[in-house]
Amino acid sequence: MAKDNQPFEDLRETAAQAVEQNMEKARGAMDNYFSFLQNIWGRNDLTEKNENLYREEYLRLRRMHRQAGPGQEF
Repeated sequence: MAKDNQPFEDLRETAAQAVEQNMEKARGAMDNYFSFLQNIWGRNDLTEKNENLYREEYLRLRRMHRQAGPGQEF
């Protein structure tokens, strides 16, 4: 029986790694976006507020992903 579960365990690990990589890519894209905005508009209240909101949302989604654990939907 354990032998039959091995492909699913491997798939779960692969999926978890893919999600983690995508989260890091999203964070990189977010950082690039805010760098772009700061280069255009400079550092002001609007860019700082937006950056803080997006960072809070990113951290919230990351916590939710970790709490859900592998194989669970959220």
